[in-house]
Amino acid sequence: MNGAENRNRSLDDKPIAVLYLRLSKEDMDKINGGDDSESIKNQRLLLTDEAIKRGFVVGDV
Repeated sequence: MNGAENRNRSLDDKPIAVLYLRLSKEDMDKINGGDDSESIKNQRLLLTDEAIKRGFVVGDV
């Protein structure tokens, strides 16, 4: 494992997941508003739960 790969591992050596959320037109209107839409909240929750079930650590969204 090279240095870059080593830095991308968590302390307990689980793989790290980066979650990709899809924005709708409603979400684009809220970008400056600060609050996430229900769609984004649901996507984040479902993807985080699935990553954890599969043994990943969520590194970024």
